[in-house]
This record gives sequence, C-alpha cells and structure tokens, in this order.
Amino acid sequence: MHEKAAMADQADVRRFDIDVSRTEDGVWTATSSVIPGLNIEGDTFEEAVAEARAWAPGLLRANNIVAQQEIYRLVFSSQIDQAVLD
Repeated sequence: MHEKAAMADQADVRRFDIDVSRTEDGVWTATSSVIPGLNIEGDTFEEAVAEARAWAPGLLRANNIVAQQEIYRLVFSSQIDQAVLD
C-alpha cells in the first residue's frame, strides 16, 4: 500500500525538460523551452548539467513557474550526433 502512495506522489511532481547539446565549436549548452532564461554553457556535458541544476531552481521561482516549497523534477536529455568515421 505504501508503494502505491509513493507512486501517486511522484505522478503529482511537475517535470521540466532540459536539452543538453554540443555546438559545432565544442561547447556544451543546456537550454529549456519551459524555463525562461536558462541558457547554460559548459566545457563538458557534466559541467553544463551541473550549472543547469544550479540555475534552474532560481529561474523557475523568479519566473513564478513554481512555488517556493514546490517539489519538481529536472529531466536532462541529449542527442549526441553520431558521425561515421572513414
């Protein structure tokens, strides 16, 4: 029974998607169409994700998207280009 309650609680948690990609210049960016102002750059994938985790909560609150004590989930995704090497 406790497991069902936990699953119901997770269903109520809002999700915010963040896209992480690498530019042609080799810079990693983290952006989101649902978090205004989130435009992070990093030297590595991990750095871009870490910076996005640090900035996203403040931007969500500053833009009145989430309440101060609201629980939400940041979901990171990346489409890494695959090149065929000769």
